[in-house]
Amino acid sequence: MPTLTDTLSTLAFTIRPTPLTPDIGATVTARLGSLQDIIETTQAMIDSESRAARESGATWQQIGDALGITRQAAQIRYRS
Repeated sequence: MPTLTDTLSTLAFTIRPTPLTPDIGATVTARLGSLQDIIETTQAMIDSESRAARESGATWQQIGDALGITRQAAQIRYRS
């Protein structure tokens, strides 16, 4: 089974394929751009799921526990 790192690496190259150039800087910046895209998309998904969890009756404590943060941090970050 592939690791999360392997899966994200594959996804990163799918989003922004590595340039066909020997320039290592171009390769690294393409990979960084892809990883930033993944971070932004993941954060949007967390925002959406946190709202859905609250609308479904989850407590801030439950949301915080799921995200590895305090209930106070969850409430500050995700309340509408």
